[in-house]
Formats: sequence, C-alpha cells, structure tokens
Amino acid sequence: MFFGSRGLPRRTIAVGVVSCGLALGACDRDPTVPLVTSDITPPSVTILKPTGDSVTTHAIGDSLLISVLVTDAGGVDSVFIVGFSIRGNVDTGLDEVIPRFESQLVVLDGLPVDTTIARTLVATPDRFVETALIITTAWDGDGNSSADTVSVFLDVPPTPVLQLQAAGVPLRLVRVPDAIR
Repeated sequence: MFFGSRGLPRRTIAVGVVSCGLALGACDRDPTVPLVTSDITPPSVTILKPTGDSVTTHAIGDSLLISVLVTDAGGVDSVFIVGFSIRGNVDTGLDEVIPRFESQLVVLDGLPVDTTIARTLVATPDRFVETALIITTAWDGDGNSSADTVSVFLDVPPTPVLQLQAAGVPLRLVRVPDAIR
C-alpha cells in the first residue's frame, strides 16, 4: 500500500510513469520501473519529544506525544512512528516484539524540506512495566530513509491521593493501583 512494486515509495514510481507519458507520447522503457535519481542522501530525523534520556518515564496506558523534526534537501515524503518493547531472550530466539502504542504513518503533501511533526500515539492495553522503544523513520521523495530512536520507561502511574478532614481529624484515602491488586 505504501511502497511500490520495487520497494520504493509510490511517488518515485509515479515520477517514472509521468515522465514517460510526457515524452512526446513515446517511451522505450517500462513505466513501472522507477527512474534512477542522483539523490542518495537520506533525510535527517530528530525526535524532539520525548527526550529519551535515562529519566524519561511514562505512565502505562497513557497516550504519548511525539514531536519529530525531519529535513531533506529534496523533500520529505513520509514519516512512520512506532512504539514497542522487546521481551524474551534474543540469544535463544525466544524474543518477541510487543506493540506498546498504535503506530502512525504520516504522508506529507508537497515534499516539504523542513517540518516538525507532532502526533499522539495511543497506548495499547498492555500493563507490563518495561522500557519501550519509539522509532521514527522518514523517507524522502527518492526513497532514501533514516530513523531516530528514543527509549521511554513505562511505569505504574503515581498513586492519586485524596485528603479529607472529618471533624478536624485529617483522613487520607489512597487508591491502590490496578497492577498491585
């Protein structure tokens, strides 16, 4: 759906088809084969938020705001954002990729050369405390790609506290998190 028959973004294939159609009605080449371009420089991708430092924590089950800066001299075609964790042991082949947020594909109009994208990733119902990877990959109009990754520690949300007073005596009610019950 997103990629063409040769694994390149659909705009690259469209350029080949349009170029053949405009060449005085004659084309000796297969219009489904993308034209070779001279741009081999991938776009620049920088996740601005979350920062992904060692203290970045996020409450399990909460949506996550992602802000990413993407640039490319020839223009950025699309950006894909995914959030997942890896459980198990890679050495034994028993590792498993667990989606922690619903992924998003952003297709940009007009191939902007410099843009900041902000999207909210909706959390999946998984309640496991662990580190999730947020990976943002960008493609330029010629099919080059690059990515940036940050880690976010998913933890039990802080316990809400409600303070009441009854007859001048302070009472403290504490909600027990679902993960402890």
